[in-house]
Amino acid sequence: MNRRELAERKALLVARSSLYRLTLARDAGSLRESLQWRSVLSSAAHSGSWRPLALAALLLVAGRGRIAGYVGLAARALAVVRMVRAVRARRKNA
Repeated sequence: MNRRELAERKALLVARSSLYRLTLARDAGSLRESLQWRSVLSSAAHSGSWRPLALAALLLVAGRGRIAGYVGLAARALAVVRMVRAVRARRKNA
């Protein structure tokens, strides 16, 4: 390949990269608009899984001592697992 062909190929790759970047930004913006806190909170409140999540969040804040520390650690782990499950279920249903 000579320099002219390389320059044309580079220009093509730069243009394609810009196009992909703009497409990604547009899609991220539409995704951001579709995920509003009101709709997320509303769907969480109407699902049956909000009570255990609320309990786990309450346990996250509770207590200071050794036993409370262990309970808090277990509650954090449980909360993370439940949040991951909720996100997966939401993605699966969407």
